[in-house]
Amino acid sequence: MKNTATLYRGHNIERVGHGKRVTFTTEINEKPWSAATLTLAKAGIDAWIDGGVEPE
Repeated sequence: MKNTATLYRGHNIERVGHGKRVTFTTEINEKPWSAATLTLAKAGIDAWIDGGVEPE
């Protein structure tokens, strides 16, 4: 199993697992966070950044 990573708005999103058991993990506010789909992971990052905190 190969883990793939995507950079989205300064945050690294990693794909863990395969098939129906895939999850997307990232760190938001220095805490690990995961979502079932890439869209939900991106929405979580967007909500955090739109709250006024930009990644360095």
